[in-house]
Parts: sequence; structure tokens; C-alpha cells
Amino acid sequence: MEMRRPEKWANLRDNEELRFLQVNSIMILDKKIPRYPYAKFKCKACNYLLTDMNHVTKHVEQHKKRENRLVEELVFNTIKYVPFAESWNSTPLSKFLLKIHDEERETESSFKAREELGERIIEDITSSVPNIALQLNGSSLSHFALKNVSNMDFSLQVKESHSVKDALNSIYDTLALKQEESFYLHLAQDFKQKYPQITFTMSENHIPCRILLKNKSSLKTSLLLRDYWDLDARVRILGIVARYWAYSCGITNNVYTVIPSHSIIILLLHYLIHEGVVPCIKEHLSQDEENDYETPREILDNWNSTNYKSTGELWVGFLKYYCVDFNTQEVVVQICSSSCITKADMQWKYKRLSIQDPYCCNKNLLSVVHNTTVFEYIQKCFQYSSLFFGVPQTQKGPLFKIVSDDSTIQIASKIENNGLNDEVSMSEIVTLEQANVLIDSVQMEDMVFEWNVERFNNNSKMPIVCSVCTNEGHTQDSCPDEILPEVNTMGPLPQSYLAEIDQFFHFNMDSLRFSMSQLHERELIIKEMAVFIRKSGYPTAVLTVYGSSDNGFGFKDSDLDLCLTFSDHETSENIDSKNVIEKVAKIIEKMNSICQIRAVTSAKVPIIKFVHQPTSLEGDISFYNCLAFENTKLLRTYSEIDLRVKILGYNVKRFIKSCDFGDASRGSLSSYTCVILALFYLQQLDPPVIPVLQELPDSKNKTPSRMFEGHDVWFNSNPQSILYWKNSHHKNIMSPAELLIGFFDFFGRQFDDDNIVVSIRTHRSVKKLDKMWNTDCLAVEDPFEVNRNLGGRLTRRMHLFIKKCFIKGYERFATPMSKRFYFMDPNKYFFNASNLGVGKVPTDRGCHICGGIWHVVRECPRKMMTKRHKGNKKNHHGEERNNNNTPNSNKKSINEHKRITDRSSNDNWRGSPRHKDVKTSASRVAVAPPSQNINPTHPPRKEKKKSSPVLVISKNELEEKNDAENIDKKAPNKRKRIRNRRSKGMEEKNVIKNLEERRQRKRPEKKKKKIPVFLHDYELESIAFYYEHGPIELLK
Repeated sequence: MEMRRPEKWANLRDNEELRFLQVNSIMILDKKIPRYPYAKFKCKACNYLLTDMNHVTKHVEQHKKRENRLVEELVFNTIKYVPFAESWNSTPLSKFLLKIHDEERETESSFKAREELGERIIEDITSSVPNIALQLNGSSLSHFALKNVSNMDFSLQVKESHSVKDALNSIYDTLALKQEESFYLHLAQDFKQKYPQITFTMSENHIPCRILLKNKSSLKTSLLLRDYWDLDARVRILGIVARYWAYSCGITNNVYTVIPSHSIIILLLHYLIHEGVVPCIKEHLSQDEENDYETPREILDNWNSTNYKSTGELWVGFLKYYCVDFNTQEVVVQICSSSCITKADMQWKYKRLSIQDPYCCNKNLLSVVHNTTVFEYIQKCFQYSSLFFGVPQTQKGPLFKIVSDDSTIQIASKIENNGLNDEVSMSEIVTLEQANVLIDSVQMEDMVFEWNVERFNNNSKMPIVCSVCTNEGHTQDSCPDEILPEVNTMGPLPQSYLAEIDQFFHFNMDSLRFSMSQLHERELIIKEMAVFIRKSGYPTAVLTVYGSSDNGFGFKDSDLDLCLTFSDHETSENIDSKNVIEKVAKIIEKMNSICQIRAVTSAKVPIIKFVHQPTSLEGDISFYNCLAFENTKLLRTYSEIDLRVKILGYNVKRFIKSCDFGDASRGSLSSYTCVILALFYLQQLDPPVIPVLQELPDSKNKTPSRMFEGHDVWFNSNPQSILYWKNSHHKNIMSPAELLIGFFDFFGRQFDDDNIVVSIRTHRSVKKLDKMWNTDCLAVEDPFEVNRNLGGRLTRRMHLFIKKCFIKGYERFATPMSKRFYFMDPNKYFFNASNLGVGKVPTDRGCHICGGIWHVVRECPRKMMTKRHKGNKKNHHGEERNNNNTPNSNKKSINEHKRITDRSSNDNWRGSPRHKDVKTSASRVAVAPPSQNINPTHPPRKEKKKSSPVLVISKNELEEKNDAENIDKKAPNKRKRIRNRRSKGMEEKNVIKNLEERRQRKRPEKKKKKIPVFLHDYELESIAFYYEHGPIELLK
């Protein structure tokens, strides 16, 4: 029966909303309820009144969430209490699992055929392409392969002397020749994936094949799984069933959410090791990761399992283990050790399901999944599959749906009474005793199992999740974040505009860089710290500055980066760096001028973070970070070649800071990396502005090498060689404004960041494929540490955000200012992220409060400081209430004044109701008799200038000032009333007089009282300033 549609609801969209209301038991009200005049809908389930369709939608969503929570609790309790420990269900289920195994597995003959076919493919390729090694890999090697599903995977390894790109291209050309002879079909390549691959299909049996560029770890994992396959027949049956179950549910065959197919085998083996069915093989292997995999044949031949459960019992136990027993939030799924490994041991912060790779121990196989709904779907599949296989199945269906205790029955009755769920009814819920009676009454011949995927996933599907924005419903190809703004190439700009921009850039550089006094101040800080460390137990300690303080691109507020070395040790060998850093941190704590000291010993290079208190200058002390000296020298040499290099570097850094992506600790690019981008752009111009110093020959026309810590750190810093290069090349005459506009256009639209690496050490293009940096983000090579990708922490979302900033920056700078912006501050016009319209900086990699990638929200230092501040404030005010009657009761007044000034810093404070009470509370603070002495228990603060005399304000004066301010605030309304009455012929003087008389009648004068309060001179001075200038000016 369709819901009646009143005429007054004809504005509902066709029948969609009516159908939505009907399905969710929402009734349209025919009559207005006097008590609730705005109610238009009513929920039948809970008698809740709703105002509009948005309200209805939110209510239904909350209803469904509550329903899902209740049903999940029912399912959890059923899995927990289902009595599968008896053997009544194991035999029929074991037979059913064996049937699935026989139908879906590859036979021994098919494995032999695959091996022969693999040998032929390997011979065809290696005979034509030298310097490579090709081996069969994946499920064809481990034997956990499904019929008509599993590919033939080959692992490709290229020798160091050979180019990876050349090897892949040669393999592709060889297969292309064979394709013409009809040996191979559907040949394709994809070199942009994390693991570059070549795919093709065999013409004989149409088996899909893949050649993947992988390391030895994947091959060793396949050999390890092969040993488990040979160890126990139950492992073979359960492994094939588990793989087919995951494939049927869409967990491992989803194109958009790629979960490795062997991860489900590791889940199974982790459970079997926990139950004592199989041993932990990896504990008996060599711990040297460089060695090839060798099967521990002697140990496996002598292994006798102590667990004799059937495959049916183990299968249900496997599903139940990951539903009830396994602690997903704290424990890691792994087969490397028989003991428990926690996420704290691995330093993995997330609470979701985590699977450790056996031979890449720091790798989580589920790290490709960023959306929680995917993990919820996997958990749901485990739960409903455990229900399906745990409850005896007959031809009429399961004997029961829910096994409960008293609390479960109460939950189920609540669901049934509210009409929340049609799956569960009270007639299908039984207690544990009733379940045992039903089980005993069923004959084994009556039990029937079928492979019903809809029962495994509760009629749901694997969600489609975008790998860029992590939202559901679309893929990366159709992600809105992938759409870059379209900007047309601008024409030639007026020379007058370029001249003005040049002048502005010069001014920017001069205002941002260090002055001589600031450089001298930093030198004194370094000298003071070095002397203190030498006197405190390290007489050979040397502190050397590096980074932005010395590379020619430093800002006034740049951090002070220092490196700690010892004159009697060239390197950090034979030195306990962790111990030294901790001791030096304790030494620095004794300095009066240094505060907020924190030693970070877990980093790659141990550091000490500190703050210089007199200047509020932040700094780091690293331990033997000597390679950074060479980077600093290189950048300083580049900055001295041409003034335009400095101007471009300073303004690029100014731009990225205004867009808030110049911080590597928040998953973006560091300021050092952005300077590398600017230098790379200047080298790529035709003619170039600067040379490649690491390829610029010296006076002997040679490019020597100078090795330091395993890296070649030589570059030509000879001024004569650089001057010769300038004279022998065409001079680039572009202005700084043209260079910056070109920089934005180059990295925003022109640069091929999909294939090319940003590298300032060579003229030739460096391919991502050659360095195996197969990422869809910007890759930046360190000038000396060439295997280090400075953009390695970028996500795709952050990369797109940076490109959008560059595109919008090009649009902003390449468009002359209109007349209405002539009187605007150029910094606000050009260097303002809100004007660019690119949105907020992505925080998808880390903390959503501060954006840091080294911690999650619950461990955010900013959040902890806020909580600590609130706790201290609460305790502080609690002490005030307890000490109101003490002689020092003036503390309350001072703290009330502090709260007032704190509140004034809030932008929305003026519109809040508390604003009305400020004058009253402040007037209590600001009253003191002239003859009152200052309380000696509260000494005044130290001031550089001579302290001002004690200022006393009476309450009468403050209230008169309040009245004046209130009159000023009501002035606009007064003028409005004057204009209205003028139209009636009333004179202005009479109107004002009339209004004043009415105000006096409304507000009779109160009796003024003086309340003595003891305050210091600086506190009274602040209060007087507050009433003279207002709260905002006081904060400034």
C-alpha cells in the first residue's frame, strides 16, 4: 500500500523522497501539531518529530548506525557463544571444504605445465637480454594458486651495472617479436606502477603472465609459503579455501583496492602457528637477509603437530579467531616469530588490521588501504562467514541465527520492538542450552552447506575507495582532486609592471634576510653553547653551523641548525651517539638562556631540539651530520654566482611559507628542497642562469671526485672557473620577476614530474625508472646523497596541492594588478594563500590538528599542551575558590582580569553574551583606594625601563566611562530615530533632549561604592590601558 501524498507536499521531488520516507517508516503529518508547529514528519519507529528532509536524512542515518551497532553486538555474542567445540559439525563441514579445495585448486599436472611454460619464457627472454635474472614467483611457486584466477608471475632482477629502463625496454621488444609469431598475446607495459610490470597472455592455454621488477624478498616469501604447503595437508586445503573465500568476497580481486593475495595466507598461517598446527619456519632460518632462501629440511621432516583438529574445526576457529580473540588494535599479524609482536614494537601508530611482510619486516601489507570502510567490510566478512559456518546448516536453512545470553535477548527485543532490522526476529534467537538441544536433535545426514557469498558478506560489496582523497564512490581517475586548474599562457607583460615587481622582490629579500647584528647574535649563541659544553665534560666538542643560517637563503626567523663533532674523532665510529646526545642535552639544561630541550635519539641522525630564551630562537643540534656541511657550501656557492639566484630563492621560500607547505615534518617539501627546485629551474633555462657545479671542470679541465662517507661531494667552487663559464655562454637577461613567473609555470604545467627526477648534479635528464622511484609524486634528488629522494614523503594529494599552488601563483604574478588593488600591500596581494583559492593544506598522512606526520591525533603535542593548560587553569581556579577568604584575596581579582584579557583574543568574543559582563567584572578588578599599600607577597615584574607610578582608578570613573561607551554603541540607533522623527517635523535638539530624559528615567543612578583591592602598578597600568584602548589593542 503506497503512502498517501497530501497536496501540500507536492514540492517533494517526484516519488524518490516518498519512497525514501516509506522505506524508513517516516510518516508525513497531515495536521499541524500545536505544541510543535514546525514538525512536518514523524518517525514511526521512535515517534520522533522531524522538521524537514535534511532533518529526516540525519535521523535515518543515526537510526541505521544505532541499528548496526546493536546487530554487531548480537553477531559478536553469537560467534562468542556458538558451541562449535563438539565434533557434531566438523565432519560435514570438512567434507564440504575438501570439495571446494578440489574444485578450485590447480592440479599437480597443471603446476608442472606452468613450470615448463615458465622455463620456456625465461629462456626466450634471457637469451636475448643479458644482465638480468628472471625467476618464477607468486602463487605458481608457492602452489596456493586458484584455477582460472591466478596469474603466472615472474620476478625480474637487473644487475647494478645495467640500466633498469633499458632492461625493461629490451624485454618488451623481445616479447613484441614473439607476439608477431603468435606465441604471446595482449602484450602491454606499465612502468609507472610502484613495481613496473609487463603483462601478456600465453597463446596456448591463455594463462595471464606478468613480469614484475621486484627484489629478492618477494621470491623468498613465495619459497617460505611453499614449505608450509608441503608441511601439512590441512594447510593446503585451508589455504585454497581461504584464497577462494577472499576472492569471492572481493577482498583480493578488487581492482581499486589492491590487497595482496598472499596476505590472506599469512592470516591463516598466523592462526595455525598460534594453534600449534605448524611451526614458525622463519625462526629456524638464517637471520642474514642477504642470503638466499634455504629450506630447513631436517626440522620440517621431524616436525610432529600436537593439534589434530579437523579442517572444519580449524576453518571455523580461523574465522572466530579474527572476530573475537585477536586484538586488532595492538597486535601485528606475522609469521616471523611464534611470540606476540605488538604495534608498539614495530612503531606502527594505526589501530587497524596490520600484516607484516615476512622478509620486509617494516612493511605492512595492508598499508595500501587508507579507508576505514574497507577494514570494516573485511571484518564484516569474517563475522558473517563465522556465523554461516559456525551454525549447523540444513536444507531449510540454519538451525538458529543467534546464540545469546540475557543481555543479547534484551538487545534483540529492542531491535524487534523498534522495527530496526528484518534479519533477526525473536523466534530465531536461542540460549546456549536451547542451541545444544537443537544440535543434538539434528542428524549428520541433514546438514547441508553451500557456497553462498551473499551470506558471507551480508549482501554488501567491497567499497570503491579513491587512493588520492580516500573518499568512497569514485576512483583516482575520476577524483576531483586530480583536476588541475586551467590557465591560459599569458602574453608579454608591461615593462613598467615587471620593474615594479622587481623592486618589490628586492625589498622582500632585504626585509627577510639576516642583518649583521642578527648574524653576530647567532655567532654569540653558538660560541656560548660551545664554551659551556667544553667546560662541562667534552673539551674537544665543536659546534658548527649549517643549513639556512649559512647557505645564503636564510630568513630572520630560520632555525639555528648546529652540528656537534669532536676534534679528536673524524667520524662517529666507536662513539655511542645516543649516550652522547642524552648527556649533552642534560648539560644544556643547566644553561639559563636555553629552554624547551628535547633529545630525539630515535631519528636517523640523533638531534637535540632547544629554544634560546632571550631571542625565542629555535634550534637543533645534530650529531656528526657532516654531509649537511657540503650541502650548505654548495647552496652558498650557487647563491653567490648571480644576485637573481638569491632573489628567486628568497621569494620562492616566501611563497611556499605563505601557502603553508614548506615543512617536511608535515608531509610536504622542506625549504631546502624548494631551493633545489629553484636551482634546477635556473639550470634548465636556455640560456641557463647558473652552471651545474658538480659537472663544471676545474682549471685542468677535469671533474675530480672527493669521497666523504661514501658519497662524492666534489663540486667546482673556484670563482675563476665560474667566471669563465659565464663569459663562454650566452648571458641570460631575464629579470627576477620573469624568472619567478617562469618558475611557477615550469613546475605548474611544463615539467614532466611523472617520469623525470629533479636533479641539480647533472645536465642530463634523470629518469624515475632508473632510480626505481616509481611514485606519482614529485621526486627530488639530493645533490650528494643520490639515493635519497627529498620528496619521498609526499602523498599524491599533497603533490597535487603544490602543483595547484604553482599554477595559481603563475596566474597571480602573470596578471597585472587592477586599479582597485593599487593601494593594497603587495605581500597581502601576492603572498596570501586565501587569494590563490587552492583550499587547505592536506593532512591525510598525519595529525589532523598540527599536520605533523610523526604522530597521530591522540599523541599530538599541541593537543597535549592544550589539555595540560586547561587542567592547570581548572586547578588554578579551583584554588581561587578555596582561598577567597584568605588575606591574599586579591589573587582572584588578578586572575579575573587575566581571564578577561584572554577572552579578548577570541575573534567571536564581541558577539558572545559574556561581552555584557566584562565591564562589571573588570570594574571589580580596577578599584583600589589611593592610600593602599602594594602587597609585598607579589613582587613586581622586572622591566627594562623605569617602572611607572601606581595608578588608581575609582569605580565611579570606570562606570562613567562604561556609560559613555554604551551611549557610543547606541549612537547609530539614535540617529535612525532622529531621522524618523525629523520627517514628523520635530527639531533635532528636542529629540536628543527627549532621548536623554527617557534614558535617565530608565536607569536611575545607583549608589556608588568603593571596594578596596590590592594590585601592583603594572597590573593597574594594564587595566587602565585596557579601558583607554580596548582589548584588541592591549593584546597587540
